Amino acid sequence: MKQTMLARTAFTTDRMMEFFTEPELTTQIGYGKKLWPVVLVKELIDNSLDACESTDVVPRIAVTLECDAITVEDNGPGLKPEIIERSLDYRVRVSDKKYYIAPTRGQLGNALKCLWPASFVANGEHGVIEITASGLHHHVEIRLDRIAHMPDICHNMTPSVKKGTCVKMVWPGIASLETQDRDAEFYQAKTVADALRDLMADFSAFNPHAIFELALPNGKIFM
Repeated sequence: MKQTMLARTAFTTDRMMEFFTEPELTTQIGYGKKLWPVVLVKELIDNSLDACESTDVVPRIAVTLECDAITVEDNGPGLKPEIIERSLDYRVRVSDKKYYIAPTRGQLGNALKCLWPASFVANGEHGVIEITASGLHHHVEIRLDRIAHMPDICHNMTPSVKKGTCVKMVWPGIASLETQDRDAEFYQAKTVADALRDLMADFSAFNPHAIFELALPNGKIFM
């Protein structure tokens, strides 16, 4: 009996989908979905500290947890609009650390690219991120294009006079999410609020030159 050789077909996958599915985003972030909010806040704080120190500014970083959002705000020089624009292009990788041999805090190297899709993937079909920096307010909304089966990214910019960088992740029900992940060595707190308390306490202990502020739905903590 003559054997038939298997002819394999080469499939092409849009690189955007590397970030817009749960398995791929888990690979990019390094942790499961339960820990995405905490890990992304950690990366944003790392970036804020680096930005402030690059201009000899005493870092002042505030994290605010609301019922449906987390905000990270700093007093640094402000994230440039061209960096935000490039980070929305999933054909390239955007990082100011990848090709430098120097001490650095942020480990993802692609934090913004993970930030945009996180709430969209976690919630299914809709995600919103707002960034205010360098005289502009960026409103990035991501919805599912049901016909193309691809995420549709809408980026709007309006003038703003706010200084520093302010990043707000809109995430329905985030304050009540559980964060325990049996596969994670760290971040073993039960809730997002508990995890943020532990995270900010660690940042404060290892960065005595910086001022940290944590606002939770039940009150504000200075560190």
